[in-house]
Amino acid sequence: METAEILKNVKKAMGVAGIAFGGMGIIAAIALYFIISPIIDRTGAGVVLSLNHISSGVDSASASLDSASESVSSLSAFSENVSTSFQSLGEGSGNFSSSLKSLSTTLGSLPVSVSRSSLEQLNSSADSFSLFASQLAGAQSSLSSLSSSAKKLSTNINQTRESISSAKNDIDETKGNINRAIAGMKLALLVITVMEILFFLALMSYSAGILI
Repeated sequence: METAEILKNVKKAMGVAGIAFGGMGIIAAIALYFIISPIIDRTGAGVVLSLNHISSGVDSASASLDSASESVSSLSAFSENVSTSFQSLGEGSGNFSSSLKSLSTTLGSLPVSVSRSSLEQLNSSADSFSLFASQLAGAQSSLSSLSSSAKKLSTNINQTRESISSAKNDIDETKGNINRAIAGMKLALLVITVMEILFFLALMSYSAGILI
C-alpha cells in the first residue's frame, strides 16, 4: 500500500472519529445541561424554602414580642398610676393621722373634761391611719419598682424586636442574593453549554473538511 493511500485512510479515520467525537460531545453537553440545571434549581429552591420558614418564625416571634411589649407597657402605666394614687392616699392618711393626734392633744389640754376613753380612741384611730399610711408607702414603693422594672423590660423587648426586624431584613437580602446567584449559575451553565456545542460543531466541521 502506498504512503499516500495510507495517509488518506488515516485522514479519513481521523475525520470520522472527529465527527463521532463531536456528535457525542454535543449530546453529552446537552445532557449535562438538563441534568445540572434542575439540580441548581432544586438546591436554590431548598435554601430559599428554608429561609422562608426562618422568616415565618421571625415574623411570629416579632408579633409575639409586639403583644408582649404592649402588655408590659400597659402594666407599667397601670403600676405607675396606682403608685401615684397610693402615694397621694398615703400622704392624706398620714396628714389625717397627724390631725387626729393634734386633736387628741388639744382636747386633752382643754379645761373641759374629755373622757380618757375618747382620747384613747382618737389616738388609736390616729395610729391606725398612720399604720395605713406606712403600708400604703410600702405598696407605693413596690408598685414604683414594678413600674420601673416593666419599663426596663419593655425597652429590652423593643430592642430585641428591632434586632429581629434587622435579622428579617438580612434574611430577605440573603434570599435575593441566593436568587441572583442561582440565576447567575444557570446563565453560566447555559453559556458553557453553548460554548461546548460550538466547540464540538467546529470540530465536526473541521473533521468533515478532512473527509472532503
